[in-house]
Amino acid sequence: MTTRETIVSLHLKGMTYGEIKYATGLSRGTIGGHLARWRKAEGVDPGRINERAWTATEEAELSRMFRAGAPVDAIAKNLGRTPKAVQSRISIMRSEDRMAPAREADDYAPERSFVMRQREADAKMISALAAAFQRGDHLPQDMRLAA
Repeated sequence: MTTRETIVSLHLKGMTYGEIKYATGLSRGTIGGHLARWRKAEGVDPGRINERAWTATEEAELSRMFRAGAPVDAIAKNLGRTPKAVQSRISIMRSEDRMAPAREADDYAPERSFVMRQREADAKMISALAAAFQRGDHLPQDMRLAA
């Protein structure tokens, strides 16, 4: 098996450049060059190498979560896809009029229960820090201004 065949077979198994580098001892540049020449010779679209088709079930779940206001990252994690893949599928479904508009993020309870509470807690902490800073709490006692 040639170096290029080895690199291509590892890449098609889903290995990243870093993993291929570790397995073969080759540089990322060498790996990228071999894959680029392979793509050109085979006429492979670089953006579609590891793509798997969307099922009707996945599209229905994507549509349901998106309409409920779920963030793209949460949808991607739930579907086992990348955020970029989810965003692309949303764009495709919108262009084909198969995607209804999203509602507010507050309507999506599972995400609100963590993300929104975290944001609220962060906002409270920032407010408390700002108030303490204005009072001079960060200064030694003898340098504080009288209130």
